[in-house]
Amino acid sequence: MKMRWAWTLPVLSLLALLGARVALGQGPMPSGAPRMHPGMMPASYNMGGPPGLLPDAYGAYGSAPADMSVMGPGPGGAMPGPNMAPGMMGGGGGMDPSMMGGMGGCQYCGGAGCEACAGGAGGGFGDGRHGLLGDVFGLVAPYPDGGCAAVRWYDFSLDFMHLRREDAGRSVDIASLGLNGDIVLNSQDLDFGSESSFRFSAMFQFGPGSNLEFTYFGLFFFDDQTRITNQQNNLFSAFSGFGTLPFQGFDETDRSNVQAIDYESSFDSFEVNFRQRWMAPNCRYQGSWLAGFRYFKLDEDFNYETQSSFNGTLGNPARAQNNINVHNNMVGAQIGGDMWICILPGLRLGGEAKAGVFGNHVAIDNTISVNTGPDPLLEELSGNDVAFVGQADLMATYRLNYQWTLRAGYQFLFVEGVALAPENFNPDPPAIFSPAAGGSRSTIINDNGHVFYHGWSLGAEFMW
Repeated sequence: MKMRWAWTLPVLSLLALLGARVALGQGPMPSGAPRMHPGMMPASYNMGGPPGLLPDAYGAYGSAPADMSVMGPGPGGAMPGPNMAPGMMGGGGGMDPSMMGGMGGCQYCGGAGCEACAGGAGGGFGDGRHGLLGDVFGLVAPYPDGGCAAVRWYDFSLDFMHLRREDAGRSVDIASLGLNGDIVLNSQDLDFGSESSFRFSAMFQFGPGSNLEFTYFGLFFFDDQTRITNQQNNLFSAFSGFGTLPFQGFDETDRSNVQAIDYESSFDSFEVNFRQRWMAPNCRYQGSWLAGFRYFKLDEDFNYETQSSFNGTLGNPARAQNNINVHNNMVGAQIGGDMWICILPGLRLGGEAKAGVFGNHVAIDNTISVNTGPDPLLEELSGNDVAFVGQADLMATYRLNYQWTLRAGYQFLFVEGVALAPENFNPDPPAIFSPAAGGSRSTIINDNGHVFYHGWSLGAEFMW
């Protein structure tokens, strides 16, 4: 039920705002602007557009009335049109007072009540201009300054993010119940779920319609563990081929009563991008393209522990522990862009996508230890390969005032060509196990893994 309302309430709010926009027409007038009759051209419109054209509420240009000229040497930068009486444009650029006789003192409605004079029978709160519902919704409508032609911009932003990692990598068998029996412990038994952290971004103007921006998000820490117990000491490890080589396995890992795994993963992302903005002719659509560099760091730990009371001494069961520590350091170039649509002034929906090819330096530290005497086995492996990082964001922004804008979104992050800790679990037995494993233990790096994160964010943008 809580999740249902988490989706339902934002949808109902958006529908209410859209309904308010229909009721309000062009929406609330900027502070200090004259109140105009619905459908009439606001006096604050910029008349600097193409000759014979006037901007609409979204910045697009349409045909001007035939009796109006938008350019000329007359007072106020205008001159009478061909169908206007000469006296209608006086020395002050206004209407001849004689034309207002019988109109109740208002040149637009004759005193009947309009946004220009706020008078007549419709004056006051809840009047006939928008209706009570329209006036109430007008109080929560987004800040419309600049209309749809306002350039998408902010100086700083901060988001709360809640991401889920979908899986723990490819399936790796760890332990069986019985000699070469059914698998009862597998890396797929782990489920990270969702974790929370933050994202920070800052922009610096670089030129006309362009900027440099820095973005960081990370400190996500995913962790899960699972544990299998058997009082009959009938658990067998992958180190012995589940008790087949050698027969009945090793003292520390087989004929055990406990088998446990723990998986930890975290990542950090740093970006520096150059962004060039563009705007469609009608101003309803705008966007940008970007190019830059990104550093993505993925750190992982996989711990595997076994305990055998059957093979141990009284009060001191035989134990083994394998710790795999993996570092992925990815550096590379990326390209991308975003696109936004103005639903109404102050409210936008948009999306961004970016992707890049990265060089990945992998470092793995593998430690295997037992409590039966031999020194731990230490393995240090490293390698370099190519990786891919792609990200897509869906976003909505709601402008509160000149400086503050709220935003909410949903993010998708995919990383390919990384070394995951469970996928680098090496079941070849080391010589420190007893009886002696014999042979040589192979060491390789598996960097063909991938991770996929997705989740929602909620934050704010600030503009000086």
